[in-house]
Amino acid sequence: MTAAAAGGTCPAGDRAGAVLSIHALDDTPGSRLEVRLRAADGTEARHTVTAGAADLLEGPADRCPARLDGLFDPGVRESEREAAGELMYGALFDGPVAELWDGLRPRPGARTPLRVRLEIGPARLRVVPWELLRRGPQWLWQDDRLRLLRHAGAEAAADTRDCRGEGECPVCPGEAELGPLRILVVVCNPRDRTLLADEEVASIRGAFADRPGRCDVEVLDGPSKAGLSRAIERLRPHVLHFIGHGMPRGEAGSAALVFNWASAQDPFAPSGVPGSGPPAGGAAAAGPGWELDSTGVTELASWRPGLVVLNACRSAEDPADRLGGLADAFLRTGSRAVISMQADIRSRVAVAFSAELYRRLGAQEPLEDALAATRRRLRTEPTADGSWALPVLTTVCDPQLAVPVRFALADESLTDVLLNKQYADLRLFLGRSAERRIAWWSVDSDGRDRRGSRLLVLTGETHYFPEYRIGKTWLAHWWLLTCALRGERATYVDLAARDLPRPGPGSPQRRSTHKDWLDTVRVVREACLDPVQLTPMPEAVFADSYEPFNRAVRGLPPSSADPVSSTVDEWLPFDENSSRPDARRAEIFAGLLKVLRASAQEQPHVIVMDNADLILPEAFEQFVYPLLLRPVALDRGGAVRFVLVAEPNWVHRSLPAEDEMLRQQVSLEDFDAGEFHRLAREHCLRSGLQFEWFEQVFEAARGKFCNGPVPVGLFGKLCRIFPPAQLKGARMSEEVP
Repeated sequence: MTAAAAGGTCPAGDRAGAVLSIHALDDTPGSRLEVRLRAADGTEARHTVTAGAADLLEGPADRCPARLDGLFDPGVRESEREAAGELMYGALFDGPVAELWDGLRPRPGARTPLRVRLEIGPARLRVVPWELLRRGPQWLWQDDRLRLLRHAGAEAAADTRDCRGEGECPVCPGEAELGPLRILVVVCNPRDRTLLADEEVASIRGAFADRPGRCDVEVLDGPSKAGLSRAIERLRPHVLHFIGHGMPRGEAGSAALVFNWASAQDPFAPSGVPGSGPPAGGAAAAGPGWELDSTGVTELASWRPGLVVLNACRSAEDPADRLGGLADAFLRTGSRAVISMQADIRSRVAVAFSAELYRRLGAQEPLEDALAATRRRLRTEPTADGSWALPVLTTVCDPQLAVPVRFALADESLTDVLLNKQYADLRLFLGRSAERRIAWWSVDSDGRDRRGSRLLVLTGETHYFPEYRIGKTWLAHWWLLTCALRGERATYVDLAARDLPRPGPGSPQRRSTHKDWLDTVRVVREACLDPVQLTPMPEAVFADSYEPFNRAVRGLPPSSADPVSSTVDEWLPFDENSSRPDARRAEIFAGLLKVLRASAQEQPHVIVMDNADLILPEAFEQFVYPLLLRPVALDRGGAVRFVLVAEPNWVHRSLPAEDEMLRQQVSLEDFDAGEFHRLAREHCLRSGLQFEWFEQVFEAARGKFCNGPVPVGLFGKLCRIFPPAQLKGARMSEEVP
């Protein structure tokens, strides 16, 4: 728990190793500037900026000073940016400030970087590209020994109180929320193909390929303002990421994100109607154009994402205002950090930025460290246009608290389990964002479904391509992993396995494709104890259940003197001819439920029963459902939850219609054709393949499916049929199977 949550002081101020601030000595235009450097121990140094240095920083109120403007424009040499960075450094670090700075700056090889918070008072200086600060051969923002970030000024934090470690802070969160990390990606203008939105969305989703279950990425294409507001309220994202292009000035000259807007040169636009071609990704049709300016941000939604990423570039043909106003607006309304771009960013660089940033966030690196690593990654881009310095991180609190997500289970405890094929294969699990969210929200112990379902039914089938699978088992494994990471016990039961559990070493192997009710009980129990599970139960929890279980199976009354095992299952068949068969069945199911419920009081338990349609119909309808599943579904406050995975016909036939309100159902279908390109790119990223190798193959396949459903396994099949070596440089003319 953070100090703020405990009623103490906010930790943000305590964690800053130094604060570098710039102040105007009076309110008159062109007033003198003072630079202050304060160390964590309270030591402070000041100096007044000299007239020559002040001239360098002076400019119109809403524009970058002339000598520092255009440093990211095409054609500007790297040497010009270096010279500007050294001039800015000389203006800030002089006299006593320079002396204190030299003492604070970590020496080479230091293990802990110095966090420096940059606070800029005069509004006219906030548009200066401080990220280019340079001392000799070293960019300060590229120095591994430093973590520099901008801190919002008093105006930006007026509505939320900026976080300076004084008293309780309403901005900073309390205890970190259990994951997964929720990211809402908004494609502002899906008709603009120059955005490379499909590539960026694929790179964000692909960034979490090696960390399944840890992130929920949802995409919103070209929404209306009302649609965007509804999505934010419903999904409550930790991160709100905008992909935009072309941000013309509003009437008042303020910055704005523009939605569903097209340039006049758009060859796809109908006569007299703005538009710029077929919508990207899954957007069936983009809505009417509108703008999100700083005023609109305050009215957008009551939910405030901790981090807002404005990965938006501006076209040279339609220059736009800088995004500082929007960043400040999000900070004023309760967001804790904003990353914005201070000049044009090439679309391909924007894709690389997102891929690296989210890969680092997926590894739970602190935001400032993730952005520092992303800058280093952009530094390797061949553009040599200073793109690494474009991202501007502005915070109102400790950046480590901007995305307060944690997991109850450490990665190290899952290392061996995740090597199992069913979990290793999840790196190839495409799409299904909504279904993933609905699944874990509906029955999670801290979920958001007010119905509080304890029974989830996962079904679906591919209606036109029977040779493909729909992905129910993948979704079940992904969801189990999510629950395990949230600290819940997760058990996978495969009722399709022909080999039943062995009674003991040397015992003959029993095999059965279809399971009766007693097989089902035993398979569930043994799966709970199986060490290959994500979070197996200790064997001791069933210790007291074996004797009554064995007596009920054999038909012996509790007072019988006949010896029975009290430590293991005797693996005998159920004696139908002994007295009270129905009561004895009920006792067996009640015994299983008693153990599960008792254990779940300490750790909520999720049990997936895959291929449930392989339970014999009579056994399921007469015993398994009424004696096991229905009691769990009725126990709204219980900590045991079951997930049934089965075919739609079986679900319709076997589950009572009158109990429909006791369960939540998630149905999978084939992919929508509108998602084709986005999913194809994501598949290649997750598979470690170059999309360009298969581009012609995918294009031919897309033409075949047109607007019809796309089978889930298509992309993997195409990549297996056409090896990359055959595709490099080749032209695709063959018919796609």
